Amino acid sequence: MKRTLNKSSSFLFCLSYLIFLTYSLLGHIPMFGPVLKYSTYFAIIILFFSFFLQMKSYYAKELIIIFYILFIAIINIVQTEDYTLFKLIMFLITTKNLDFKRCVRFDLYSRIILVSIVIILYYIGIAPDVLSYYEGEYRHSLGFTNPNALGMCILIIGLEILYLGDMKIKFGGLLIIGLLFAFQNYYAGSRTASLVLIFATTLALILQIYPTIFKKWIVKIFIINSAFIFSAITFFIVFLYMRNNSLAIVFNELLSYRIYNISVYTESLGISLFGHSISDIGLALDNAYAYSLYGLGVISILLFIISFNKLFKVLYLKRHFPLILIMLCFTFYGISERLWLSIDYNIFMLAFRELLYKHKYS
Repeated sequence: MKRTLNKSSSFLFCLSYLIFLTYSLLGHIPMFGPVLKYSTYFAIIILFFSFFLQMKSYYAKELIIIFYILFIAIINIVQTEDYTLFKLIMFLITTKNLDFKRCVRFDLYSRIILVSIVIILYYIGIAPDVLSYYEGEYRHSLGFTNPNALGMCILIIGLEILYLGDMKIKFGGLLIIGLLFAFQNYYAGSRTASLVLIFATTLALILQIYPTIFKKWIVKIFIINSAFIFSAITFFIVFLYMRNNSLAIVFNELLSYRIYNISVYTESLGISLFGHSISDIGLALDNAYAYSLYGLGVISILLFIISFNKLFKVLYLKRHFPLILIMLCFTFYGISERLWLSIDYNIFMLAFRELLYKHKYS
């Protein structure tokens, strides 16, 4: 009976996740957008069905936490029309009986196929190439919504290859990551994606050569509190920038004027428990921490930072260093980008199910 339930849960997860992933990568193309958007409603129904199918396997404590977070997510939707937290919770509550590594492997294969499809659609003239001009060079999206979206997608593939190889650097894996880096850097030119991929590869090499360094108390404290540290750095730089600090102005230029954008939101929007609709201001809010505060609200950013803190503590107890290092890459990436917060862009957000259930990561 349990084996049948696991198979059913796995099938429903794969189907619903594939629908959301397809929409996230191809939904902006006019030919496919409307159909794919409506298919996501079907995917949500599948997720609810999967949840009720597994209802008997949940403990009372788990259900209380689930409904509490769902309540916050629904208020977020009413307040801001943002489904980020809601989608994450729906996937978290339907993957209790699934193997995390298999989910990552499924995403890797699906993502490679879909990325290839988007690029093919670009070459045959169906998917538009969105150009971005920066520092004398044109950056290409190759059919994605923008060059940074392409860069993030390539980055996720690189991180999945590292994770599925247990962060062990071998010649074949290093060659593939090098090719991904060159491809992304040449076409999309996403500097942060390139930097994070280098960062992840470096961490993997350190883990292989000198693994005990991640057990040192100062390194451990930094990693566990990395989400808080990077969010504090973000808002401190914004604070300095709004007072015309020269160093903050340099950081603003390095981060492609993201600090300026955050300062506009800081002046325009007050602090809200459940967030604001950020579409009216018309400026990109790419920083994950600023987006969590202004777009999703105080409760969400606190939930975000505390969840990362607790997740790292649990992973340290399990000595699961590959996942620790992958999630560290995302807290660092949050200074520049926020799309990875959405489950349909980043399968690694499923790691937070560790805070709901007791899992063994293989």
